[in-house]
This record gives sequence, structure tokens and C-alpha cells, in this order.
Amino acid sequence: MTTTEQNRPTSTDRTLPVPWEMCDMCGRVPALPAPGTLGTLCPDCARLQALTEAADQSLIDSVGPHLGAWVAHWQRAGVSLRELMGVIENAADYHTRSDLAEPRRFATLRALGMKYAPPAVTPALPAHVTLDVAALPVIEGHMIYADTYPGNGKPYRLNVFTVRLPNGERDEGRIIHPGPDALLMLNATPQGDAVLYLTGMHGQLFPADYPDVLRCSHALRVPPQFLPAVREALGYWDATDN
Repeated sequence: MTTTEQNRPTSTDRTLPVPWEMCDMCGRVPALPAPGTLGTLCPDCARLQALTEAADQSLIDSVGPHLGAWVAHWQRAGVSLRELMGVIENAADYHTRSDLAEPRRFATLRALGMKYAPPAVTPALPAHVTLDVAALPVIEGHMIYADTYPGNGKPYRLNVFTVRLPNGERDEGRIIHPGPDALLMLNATPQGDAVLYLTGMHGQLFPADYPDVLRCSHALRVPPQFLPAVREALGYWDATDN
């Protein structure tokens, strides 16, 4: 215990010094009057109240238009507003004993929250892309690295490229692995350069084991002399295809 803690006077909930008061929500923590409210809230309770109010407003904003349209539709069909109130009360179990209805409503909310949980989202590339071919990173070197896998001794080979970035820097050791969704556009320049663009259109932008295939860009300019090596690296086209 520090000297400050030893010298600090203790209080009960009846003898708190001004301006402290016990939190109105939890009743366990000294707190100050919360701005914008009529009560005294500790930081945790003030945060909870703000989130609860936000959830309340979100529910009104989300459900209000649909509920209003539902009411207007069925009133126009001849169902009275009182009858519609009965439909809502039945749906919410308001006619059930409170000790039974609350657990059922709780279970319903939990099930709905699980059923309509946010889906997993994979960012999609734009449907339309305009490329400035002259500004793309360009392949300016190539070598083949051949070796055998340790353990089983099976041979493998990799096409390794040197890429010149738009800022003039050289990025060496770039490996293009087979597998990504790729578009190879031939004769994209008067000099016969091709453009390799990784589309990701089927959800496979990069092979799972190699998330940093190109590192510098989703697109590369491929001079004609490197086109066979790029074809071989991608594995979709024979290196001799035209």
C-alpha cells in the first residue's frame, strides 16, 4: 500500500465528499453527474447507457419503416389498428405469464441474433478497372530457381522475376505462383507488352500459402521476352502458346 493510499480518507455511501455520489445504476462506484442525463453514472454505466440508447434508436430506425409499411398495408386490407396491436402482442408473448414470456422472448432474440449474424465478407475487386499500362510495374529480369524438396527429394522449379516499380526502385525475387485468378492481356502496348492482372473474380486473388505474390501491385507489365516465363509460372497456359 502506498503512502497516498494510507492517507486517503475512507467514506461510506452516506459520507461521500462533494461532488461524489454513488452511481445510480450499479450503486457500487462513486461517480459524478453524467452530462446530458438526470442521473449520476460511473464511466462503465454511462458507456452502457449510451450504447443502450444507441441500440434503441437503431431499432427504431431499422424497424420503423417496415413496421409502418406493415401497418398501412393491413389497415388498407381491412384489419383494424386494435387488431394489429393484438398481432404484435401475440408475437411478443405479452399475453403469456411474465415468468414464462420473458425467457421465451430472450431465447427468440438470441436465436434471431445467431441466425442473422453479420456474414463473413471477402473484399471484392471493382467490376471495372482502368489501367495506365505505362505506369504499371514492369518485369525487367527473370531467372529460374531449381531445387529439390527436403525430405522427399522431389524436384521443383520457380520462376523468379525482377520488377521495376513506378518510382524507379527495383523489386527483386518476385515469385509468381500458380493458382490466382488471372487475366493476361496480350499486345497491350505498341511494343507488344502484355499485362498480367490478378482479378480475384472467383475469390482466388493469391494462393493461400503465398498472400504476397506480387507485393507491388495487382497488375504487371510483361515485355514479350518474359511472356513465356509468366505463362509457365501461372500454370494456366503452355509457355509456347501464342
